[in-house]
Amino acid sequence: MQRRSGTRQAFGSEASQTISADQCRGCAYPAYAYACAYAYEVNTSDLWDSTTCWIAKGFSTPVAGSPATILGQMPFAEPEAVVKLITPGARARQNKSLLLYIHVPFCSSKCHFCDWVVGIDTADLIDTGDLRASYVDALCKQIEYYGPVISSLGYEVTNLYWGGGTPTRLSPEQITRVHQTLARVVDLSHVVEHTAECSPETVTPEHLAAFTRAGLNRISAGAQSFDPQILRRMGRAHSSDQISEAMRLFRNAGIENFNLDLITGFPEQSAASSIESIQRAIDEGVPHLSLYMFREFAEELVSVQQLKRGHREQRSREDRAADYYAAKRALEAAGYEEYVVGYFAKRPEFRFDGEDYYFALRGDSFGFGAGGNSMIGRGFLKSGSPSRYGDANVRAFIADPLAMYAMPIALMPPAFYTVGTFKAFATRDGIQFDRFEDQFGMDFRALRDRMPKLREWFAEREREGAVFVETADRIALSPETWVSTMMFRQ
Repeated sequence: MQRRSGTRQAFGSEASQTISADQCRGCAYPAYAYACAYAYEVNTSDLWDSTTCWIAKGFSTPVAGSPATILGQMPFAEPEAVVKLITPGARARQNKSLLLYIHVPFCSSKCHFCDWVVGIDTADLIDTGDLRASYVDALCKQIEYYGPVISSLGYEVTNLYWGGGTPTRLSPEQITRVHQTLARVVDLSHVVEHTAECSPETVTPEHLAAFTRAGLNRISAGAQSFDPQILRRMGRAHSSDQISEAMRLFRNAGIENFNLDLITGFPEQSAASSIESIQRAIDEGVPHLSLYMFREFAEELVSVQQLKRGHREQRSREDRAADYYAAKRALEAAGYEEYVVGYFAKRPEFRFDGEDYYFALRGDSFGFGAGGNSMIGRGFLKSGSPSRYGDANVRAFIADPLAMYAMPIALMPPAFYTVGTFKAFATRDGIQFDRFEDQFGMDFRALRDRMPKLREWFAEREREGAVFVETADRIALSPETWVSTMMFRQ
């Protein structure tokens, strides 16, 4: 979205434009026409005023481009408009569960594979001084504003997740301050899973003590590989021995439920290297392992640039898939269950409830912090750049932690579903129609009929061999094509 005179245009700051049904059908914003007609038809003032054009309200001139560009042109919402947007949908929800996400955009290094932080300035990313302190101040301010809103809407927080970045790059005192701020304004007594991410080199007994005092009962370490050469190529700041030491510290702190992230399919990562890391994790008694296929979607990544310039070679898609299946066989032989594609638990109590919550559309979510995004009250909210999850403008967030990009979910483009919501197909149950309608306020089958891009997504997957099984209450991948279809997901 173009911003005039270097300032952000505030969604909700201009007068609403009242329109007729005929004007809506002849929308001056053709990039939105596929969604606006649907949104106008299904909303009859019970979710929001059907005579108010939310698009015209946010833009002073028609928006050029295809629906795929919409996320990058979302209007910027002041906090009052955010609350106004999400309140009707939140009150209409039957399921009032909520996952809270706390984003910490700091790391020890800028890894070559990580698209979560690719848009963050490196100097800002590794800061441990004034910028980090100012960020914590802004984060607490955002929590203090939106926490009471969440409570007033009747949500029950069941999951709390600290992500990043690397939450253990905050000091123990800062962790405690953020949690205490949250606990003052939100009821956390119903939280069943409280997870924090970490990187092995950042784990200390003091960090773990701060988290466990706050109620943490699960931790996830970004190990990525036990191969020293691969760790160097990835730009990691830790050694394989530090992974083992982190696990020892977890156990000493009484945290028995922990996860290791491992990557397969990294450029020039051999089949032997991949399976050796899997076996090392099994031998170490890791209760849960997340196996990620290397993602090549962010052009700015060092590893992607190396491939494009011919500095590194990538093995074929078939070879990388074979590595995944080899890891799957080894884990299952050791007693692990793959309950979501890429997620392996030694026992049911070690399953990653927070990720299943998100994938399986089990409730709304609210993200605090510079890169947080939210699906709440049938609205989509995003700090940082709205068009990607790998961006968090830390300094802009510090300057204004309350404003966000905001849009009714009914007006979101197909990519919102195909890249985000369709992660539900990584679960065995796929998309359950009642959950989808309660969360988004739309019938999934009607939406699919109205959005050609969604039908194209299904057709493309089917050409690649996927088999979708649709019943009266859900659509899911067949057991035979479940893994092969979703292992390379974005």
